Amino acid sequence: MSLILSIGIGSAKIAPDKGGIWQDSDGNHINCHGGGILKDQNGTFYWYGEHRGVNAPQEGVACYVSKDLKNWENKGIVMRVSDESGAIVERGSTIERPKVIYNPKTGKYVMWFHHELKGKGYAAAQTAVAVADNPLGPFKPIRSGRVNAGKLPINLDKSLKPDDEKLKMEWWTPEWRKEIENGLFTFRDCKGGQMARDMTLFVDDDGKAYHIYSSEDNLTLQIAELDKSFTKHTGKYIRIFPGGHNEAPTIFKKDGKYWMITSGCTGWAPNEARMMWADNIMGDWHIMPNPCKGPEAEITFKAQGTYILENDSALIFMADIWNPKNLPDSRHLWLPISFDINGVPEIRYDGISTEAGDTKLYEIGEGYSGTSVNTAVFRANSVVTHKDNQYIAFYDPEGYVTLAKRKLNSDNWTIHKTQYKGNVKDGHNIISIGADGEGYLHVAFDHHGHPLHYAKSLKPGSLELGEISPMTGIDENNVTYPEFYSLSNGDLLFVYRSGASGRGNMAINRYVVNDKKWIRVQDSLIDGEEQRSPYWQLYIDENDVIHVSWVWRETWLVETNHDMCYAKSKDGGKTWLKSDNTPYSLPITLSNSEFACSIPQNSELINQTSMTADRDSNPYIVSYWRSEDSDVPQYRLIWHDGKEWKHREISNRTSPFSLSGGGTKMIPISRPRVVVDNDFIGVIYRDAERGSVVSLAHTNNGANGDWTTSDLTVFGVEAWEPSLDTELWKNERKLHMFVQKTYQGDGEVSLDKKPTSVYILETDINKK
Repeated sequence: MSLILSIGIGSAKIAPDKGGIWQDSDGNHINCHGGGILKDQNGTFYWYGEHRGVNAPQEGVACYVSKDLKNWENKGIVMRVSDESGAIVERGSTIERPKVIYNPKTGKYVMWFHHELKGKGYAAAQTAVAVADNPLGPFKPIRSGRVNAGKLPINLDKSLKPDDEKLKMEWWTPEWRKEIENGLFTFRDCKGGQMARDMTLFVDDDGKAYHIYSSEDNLTLQIAELDKSFTKHTGKYIRIFPGGHNEAPTIFKKDGKYWMITSGCTGWAPNEARMMWADNIMGDWHIMPNPCKGPEAEITFKAQGTYILENDSALIFMADIWNPKNLPDSRHLWLPISFDINGVPEIRYDGISTEAGDTKLYEIGEGYSGTSVNTAVFRANSVVTHKDNQYIAFYDPEGYVTLAKRKLNSDNWTIHKTQYKGNVKDGHNIISIGADGEGYLHVAFDHHGHPLHYAKSLKPGSLELGEISPMTGIDENNVTYPEFYSLSNGDLLFVYRSGASGRGNMAINRYVVNDKKWIRVQDSLIDGEEQRSPYWQLYIDENDVIHVSWVWRETWLVETNHDMCYAKSKDGGKTWLKSDNTPYSLPITLSNSEFACSIPQNSELINQTSMTADRDSNPYIVSYWRSEDSDVPQYRLIWHDGKEWKHREISNRTSPFSLSGGGTKMIPISRPRVVVDNDFIGVIYRDAERGSVVSLAHTNNGANGDWTTSDLTVFGVEAWEPSLDTELWKNERKLHMFVQKTYQGDGEVSLDKKPTSVYILETDINKK
């Protein structure tokens, strides 16, 4: 399913705002939050919202004006706080969620907002009303107070009035929740009026207006009817979802049915949207699933709804991406509301950055997310293409090995849960797949010092796997880091570590497609001599040259990583050469290794990153480490220009961190992946400094050129590391990546997280 979309607004098409700076006509970010929009009879839009300052009292309610919903002119403060002591809206008050409706009978513009009194925090829980003769104000406050004093909801059983002693009950117990449902706080607040915080307004087809607000200490929504002037309540109101803890209500009506979208109550932090519907606005309401679809739907795309704008046939969900440390910098997210085949509203979001160019995201299914087992950088491969079939592998939420395939350029995936499971709580136990020249799929999974778990598809193009079987039977009892690589004649290489961390060796098998069997190529290409381990990255270029680079690790502790070394083979891995074509004596050890770059221990040097080669078989390696005079690790490129090894920094990070200890680490940056095409070099990574999104650093001028970074997604991916369809890149220069938001506790700790969506992200490097 492709998540590409645009918003239809009348005859205009604008891209959804994705949390970037939205400039007004003066070039300033639109400072208009928690608000709503009024459209007049001339087609002019008035956007009212909170005007926020940084650690400063609010000035009042702002208004911006537009004819096309894209270009906005700042009209300043239209409802201003008063410096007069005791004024209805005194300076120092809190103003939230302002909404304006027009009353055609009185000719007045009526503004309602959540109002907290100066110096009272959030204890007042009042609502205020202001009126104006003009949509640009000035709006004059006429009242502030609680709602419907002395009145009870029409849908509350008055016989259930509790004893006041129950107000002393411990919160959140089952007994307390039952009393809340029965109206414990409603009865408590009846005399002085109901609390009213987050709110919106709604004018129905019959001209009646309603005030919808979070009440009863934000535990229960209430809907209150307004009088004919729209400035007072009639005393008629209902409670909906008592104890449901809803706030930020938004509402619209379609085909006679009322729909409301709210949020949970988690302060400034985003949470999962809720949806409900009713046939009668003052009748029974029914809960529905989260309407959000796409990356980070579980937190409403990092946003919280504020209003639903109806414009001609379009419905637009307006939301705020709150920045509590700098409220004026809070961003805006506007997305279209569509409807599924059953007429149920959906809010879809592609999650692609506006700077990503021609980039698409295809959703496949849900995967396990409690560790990085689906998203470790050393998956070779997570995605593989054979002819026009693309395959992907991942662990589903139950830990089953799951395979899927599609035709290239299609969004129709066939998904198959296999009979095999892995220990997903260990981030090492990745799935790697390869496709041989006949189209058989080869799968290795669940390895961290375990016996070989290898299976082959029952027939070419099939997702059904046969029985677990050996390859060669040699050194297959202690396998880690399984990787498949394709040769141009259709054969496969299988590379893995034989032995334990700190004293393992690099072994290589070859699948001979004509014989349909595996043979041994190397028992120990790189030998740690029982003293250390090589941690490698490998690439087979279009000339069938095998490139391998590695760091040495002296113990199982990551801080003992050191140096970047290199070797290549031109005969399928039988013999190995240095960069100058000098033959290696095998096995390769520390003493005879070619050093591509000397890096000391305790340099925050990471192991197992990636490498590639250009069309002339010149190798490129990416990694990260820190210089001796800095505590900030930087991404770095190491390459051979045909004459000598070179290296350079390609990032400008500012946040220090340190690598130490063993096991899978939760590190603020990912290990990188590199691709090269002529003078284009791209490095894919994730960095907490950039919001942990999928980022691409790139240059179009070779290794010595200037580098630019583009964020490809606007959603964070947490513990994700890049893996890609290396065969598709090598053969067609198409960049397809495995993307999933995953999590990782430090030191092999799994986290209790909900399943997350697995995607293929495609991006066109020619548009970079």
